[in-house]
Amino acid sequence: RDRIARVRDARRSMAPAFTYDVVRFNSPDSATRARFESAGNPPVLFNYLGVWRHDATSGPWPATPVTSANQASAHRSHAIEINAVISGGCLRIHWTCAARLEAQVRAWSGAVTGALESLAAECRRMASGLDDDVEELLPLSPLQLGILSHTLRDASGLSYLDLLTLTLDGDLDAAAFRTAWETVVNRHPALRTSFAYQDVPAPLQAVHRRVTLDWQFEDLRAVDDGERTARLDAIRRRELETPIDLSRAPLMRVHLARVGDRRHVLFWTTSHLILDGWSTANVFRELLAIDDALRHGRSPDLPAPASFAHFVRSLDRGARDAEAYWAAELADLSAPTPIPLGRHAGDERETSGRHDIRHVTLDEALSSGLRALARDAQVSLSTVCQAAWALINRREHEQQPVVFGLTVSGRTADIDDIESMVGTLINAVPAVITIADDMPVTEWLQQLHAQHLSRERHSHVALTTLQKLTQIPAGTELFESLLMVQNYPLGDLGGRGGLRISEVQAEEAPHYPLSVVVHPGDTIMLGISYRPDRLTDAA
Repeated sequence: RDRIARVRDARRSMAPAFTYDVVRFNSPDSATRARFESAGNPPVLFNYLGVWRHDATSGPWPATPVTSANQASAHRSHAIEINAVISGGCLRIHWTCAARLEAQVRAWSGAVTGALESLAAECRRMASGLDDDVEELLPLSPLQLGILSHTLRDASGLSYLDLLTLTLDGDLDAAAFRTAWETVVNRHPALRTSFAYQDVPAPLQAVHRRVTLDWQFEDLRAVDDGERTARLDAIRRRELETPIDLSRAPLMRVHLARVGDRRHVLFWTTSHLILDGWSTANVFRELLAIDDALRHGRSPDLPAPASFAHFVRSLDRGARDAEAYWAAELADLSAPTPIPLGRHAGDERETSGRHDIRHVTLDEALSSGLRALARDAQVSLSTVCQAAWALINRREHEQQPVVFGLTVSGRTADIDDIESMVGTLINAVPAVITIADDMPVTEWLQQLHAQHLSRERHSHVALTTLQKLTQIPAGTELFESLLMVQNYPLGDLGGRGGLRISEVQAEEAPHYPLSVVVHPGDTIMLGISYRPDRLTDAA
């Protein structure tokens, strides 16, 4: 911080006309001129070209950050030239160098970019007034922006509060298990993140160097079965009814209850702002490995975690292509598809976090039939679910096309180890589907699958941006129902570290009137979350 201030003050104190050329060629001091002349041209030339009103990418500005001399059209007087300009709200830097220096200059270019990102984060932190405990400031992903907006609008503060309840069987030491949790939190910046949204130009997520885990443990072995069940239900209700302060990290709580000599029930409450379902599985994979290592006196042997900050910073890439794709996809959309069997939407400016939840298990025959349909059509089960939800919406409203929300993994970016990353990478995008009555089912499913792959490639766009590309009136959401297919069952982690996971129950509170979560398995399970003011239990 002090270094930034010193450079800023020194730069401001310089006379505008006191330039290199003036000193070298026009200095009244002959000794100064002679010293410059004997030194010759310096190896590095830096030009800052100011702010351009037009977009540099549409003019002569090079498309790549580094150009070697054998590609340049003119003789260069310096081994390395660095030209910088601000265009379209972005700082663009281009390096030109001798061919023999190209590899080194590319490495320098990456290092300079990283240093500038760190400086920018520090300047944002200085401007936001956050304390020295913050190690990094980041913008929000498109989904995080939406979640934050809806959570702040919800008077209860319970929107997008997630509770995961599960049973752990095996030898578990509560102290070691707590240390394992703290180790996982320290490994992943997303789990040490709070959100700044007051008195800042745009919301920011702040990664803290140190956080204190909200941990509770109680032993319920001494109480009878009836009271134990009542106590566990009270913990669950309390977790679901207690909002999380988004400005204080970590945005999570852990409550462990011992219910038998070798059985524990875990309640893990989080804000959907900090991690998605796939990340949940990644956290538990590490948690069980660390717990096993600690109980056996070993140091956990885990690779360095993938950088969620790298993912967030990469989201601007391809933004133009994504918006062009969605502009074509949504151009004719004039109204959202109402929820099936639902009541008419009223004034929803003041949203409620209260949702009722129903769980439905499909029998083995139906589950097997759906998997066989997907296999025969060479598509995913997710595609079959999209087709089924589109047909239900079409049957209720006779509307073509139908539109509903669909979650996409967000893990398609070209980033190392993105599958193991912890954070909120998913996004919700509109699925605009036309039911092809005259097309064979297999062919229609393959068409839907191709459309979904295109959505995945262009998924990192905020819904507020997409809404502007439609004919839907401002203030009306793109869709009323959301479909999620979760392909990361925690039960598959059972047995790791000597602990077995069972009785997994995930409870989420999205703001949409109706959300359907599909859990694949030998028997497919559905979690249906709905607002009782919009949909009856009978429906």
